[in-house]
Amino acid sequence: MATAYVRAVGRAAGAPSDFRGPMAKQQRMFCVTLLAVWCGLGPTGWSEWSGIGLPALVLAAIAALSVLTALRRLRHTARALRTMMEP
Repeated sequence: MATAYVRAVGRAAGAPSDFRGPMAKQQRMFCVTLLAVWCGLGPTGWSEWSGIGLPALVLAAIAALSVLTALRRLRHTARALRTMMEP
């Protein structure tokens, strides 16, 4: 949600929309879809890795990369707004 919020606030401030990032919406949805298919069709034991559930690992990766995406978008938005303010 933070990634979309950063983009929306930047757009409202006058910066162009920024859909880039290592975990943009397309990548998040792709990961969740693959995880759902894997968990739905794979054997029960295949969803565990070193005692940690595969869903927990995938969701942790999505969360960490989403934070990086939000920070990247924030940096690009700030740069765009500073450029607009220069005489």
